[in-house]
Amino acid sequence: MELEATGESVGLYDIYTGDIEPMVIDGSNHTERDQVSNEATLQEDSLSISSITDGESTDNSRVVALWLLKLKEVHGMPQSAMSTITEEVQTLFDSVIENIGCQIGTMMDSAANMAEAKLLIHQHLYSATSRLFRGFQTPAQQLTYFRDNFNLVRPTKIKMGTRRIHRGHGRKRRLKEVTDTLVYVPLLKTLQMLLKDEGIYTEVQKGHTSTTPERLTDFCDGAHYFTHPLFNEHPTALQIFLYYDDVEVCNPLGSSKGKHKLAAFYFGLGNITPSKRSKLKGIQLLALCKSRTLKKYGMSKENGYDLVTFNGPQKVFGSLAVVIADNPASAALGGFKESASAQLPCRHCLGTAEEIKIHFDEDHFELRSSHTHETHLQAIDDDPSQSRECGLYPDKSVIPKMHYLIHTPRLISKFGPLSRLWALRFEAKHKYFKKIAQRLGNYINLPWTLANRHQMLQCFYHTSQKSLFEEETEVGPGSLVAERDRPLSLRGNSDCFRAKWIKLAGQKYQTSHLIMMEAADGEYPKFAKIENIYISNSKILLDSTTYETISYCNHYHSYEVKETSISLLVDIEKLPYVYTEILQTQNSKHFVIVRYHIAESV
Repeated sequence: MELEATGESVGLYDIYTGDIEPMVIDGSNHTERDQVSNEATLQEDSLSISSITDGESTDNSRVVALWLLKLKEVHGMPQSAMSTITEEVQTLFDSVIENIGCQIGTMMDSAANMAEAKLLIHQHLYSATSRLFRGFQTPAQQLTYFRDNFNLVRPTKIKMGTRRIHRGHGRKRRLKEVTDTLVYVPLLKTLQMLLKDEGIYTEVQKGHTSTTPERLTDFCDGAHYFTHPLFNEHPTALQIFLYYDDVEVCNPLGSSKGKHKLAAFYFGLGNITPSKRSKLKGIQLLALCKSRTLKKYGMSKENGYDLVTFNGPQKVFGSLAVVIADNPASAALGGFKESASAQLPCRHCLGTAEEIKIHFDEDHFELRSSHTHETHLQAIDDDPSQSRECGLYPDKSVIPKMHYLIHTPRLISKFGPLSRLWALRFEAKHKYFKKIAQRLGNYINLPWTLANRHQMLQCFYHTSQKSLFEEETEVGPGSLVAERDRPLSLRGNSDCFRAKWIKLAGQKYQTSHLIMMEAADGEYPKFAKIENIYISNSKILLDSTTYETISYCNHYHSYEVKETSISLLVDIEKLPYVYTEILQTQNSKHFVIVRYHIAESV
């Protein structure tokens, strides 16, 4: 029965808020003796429930302190991770306690008397706390939940071959057969997971080809994209950028050098704008295996696939657009020796080792083709000594890096700006695998372990955020600005915060740095120095002092500028050039060195 209200009340401790709230009981249907009994029970219950939360506060502090100390010193956890864990645990407890508080209120309404209410509360508290991690105690239970609820894409093992090795010592030494495997993350499942992301799906459907035909801004502006049969027929087809490199997860100078060297294959989508696809969480793992395994076994029609996307089931087309790798990895993928001591050392042309030292124009060389490549392979089959002459599988090392530069103009015309395809951003992905391997300290079946850990990380990114490429804004230290101290245009706004720095979409803006205001063809760019950074009404505004551009200095490859007395309040979202520059001083003159060639639309 429900407990109805009268004028008599006694205190009952509210577990959620920690306040004493009056609870009023109707005594009209009970005798005076029953009322006295109920009142005594209520007072007893009040003390009992209070002791659950307040009685051992000192001991709770001790337990929490020891837990934090164990995480930090026993498990070697950095302070940044400690702070994150304490915040997340507090959020978890707040959520659980809030749910418990709501459910206790419902129980109190349905209880016949306080004895029954006490029993129900104790049962519920025990049940709620004991079941908090039920179903997550073991790694298998955790993986099952991640797979069923978070669309975790688990890697698989592909058998490459077998080999026989000796294991054991002395009389126990035996010959054992070992399976060499490659750990593969299913490509289609990964693509389906990506296309379920609203932000990625929108990027794929929208595209980002240059609005100015004569200007190359990305791969989709190059000749290869426009002549590709699939991309011509399906402009929204997935452009897969494949990357391959070897990564040493142990000390490359130690005794374990090469023992745990891994061959790593990553990929990204060229459909996504460069500023977003360069994020490490946007680079996906395709395969991992021991480097020696790949060297031993080698590297071995588009009808579309039906995938479940953000917009529902849809036939998705895609193709390998480019392969990105450093020189040794590119040579290995193309079937060449990783070193460059061949008579024909270049993988782009048929220039000899002597010719590439005296000619510096691509027109002087015959470019390689699939036909010449097949001819060379046949020649090597007939006479293995021809491998050095053809540039395939030479024995010694020569690195003609300077010669490769003569092919750069043609490659830019074909694939767009090569800065959009550089290997350095993919190489940054290696850091994650090195860090995990060194922390684990267990190198048994290392590719499988690393691949699983990486997929769980990607699962977290896709589940915890609305979009994988959701814009992240970091605000540095600062303070609220009084009405009288604000710029005139910000007075009257509900709030105004002044920050020392702010990071937007990976770019950091801070006071004393220069921003570009305008960049028109045929004119000098206009710069301004950031004096203050304001956040008001959800907008980021840069209080800046303008600089006059005097000339371009060929000696320093920079613009000479002079400060003016004009101040501007600039909306950060309307900047034509996202990068900031540092003001350089030389012989009492001020210069600005920009990172890239400045065009009208950067």
